[in-house]
Amino acid sequence: MYFVNSAEAEMFEETPFHPDLLLKEYIKLFHPELLPDYELRYYKPLKY
Repeated sequence: MYFVNSAEAEMFEETPFHPDLLLKEYIKLFHPELLPDYELRYYKPLKY
């Protein structure tokens, strides 16, 4: 499971103007083998 901490990440401010960043996040989450060197910018693994 992953989450976005909107207090730290500026996802909602940046992605309307840079949808490519959000697309990269989704690709990394659903198909990590396609972007092996990409570091998640907005989403973080949920630790419970």
